Amino acid sequence: MNSDGVSCLYFPFNHKFNILFLCIYHRLVDFILFFLHFFIVCPYSYVSNIVFMNMFMLA
Repeated sequence: MNSDGVSCLYFPFNHKFNILFLCIYHRLVDFILFFLHFFIVCPYSYVSNIVFMNMFMLA
């Protein structure tokens, strides 16, 4: 999760604005992945486990 600071240093951009934009972009991607994991992946796996257990019980 903290690799965005390292990747910002190694990108071959000379302008500080591009590096700053890249850092903001990496943090935004980390936030989006964090959001997707907790609000889509976790509830989906939880609901799919309940559906799977119900199908297993009814079968």
